[in-house]
Amino acid sequence: MVLEKRIKAYEAVERLINQIKIAVVDTDNRPCHMLFSIEDGHTNVYERLMDGMPDALWLSEDMFDATRVLNVLVYSRAPSGTSLTEFGKTHYRQIAELRTSMEKIHIRDMTTLHKVLEFLRKKRYRDTFTPVARPK
Repeated sequence: MVLEKRIKAYEAVERLINQIKIAVVDTDNRPCHMLFSIEDGHTNVYERLMDGMPDALWLSEDMFDATRVLNVLVYSRAPSGTSLTEFGKTHYRQIAELRTSMEKIHIRDMTTLHKVLEFLRKKRYRDTFTPVARPK
């Protein structure tokens, strides 16, 4: 059961990685990841980010942290009034570097996914809460 849950969680991460792996160039010749290229795609972005959250418990600590960093980055743009595409262009490099990190973690984790007991031994309760503050 644990292995099935882990596979499901990592499949959601893989879908997210694929959405930020493909880049497009806007009319101003600035690149943007496909996930952010649809101006009215806010729902799609949040669906991709939330796709794996119900199963995040089954991710390694490193993978969970990487997905959280991306989530906080996207959330931080909400009050600024910046368009989704402009956000994607402005943060293109940061998102690409984060995606590369997520891919490396994904590959590493996939090689040990079947080691359920080792995974469970490494899981630790986090007594930390970091609120996500909206920028002013």
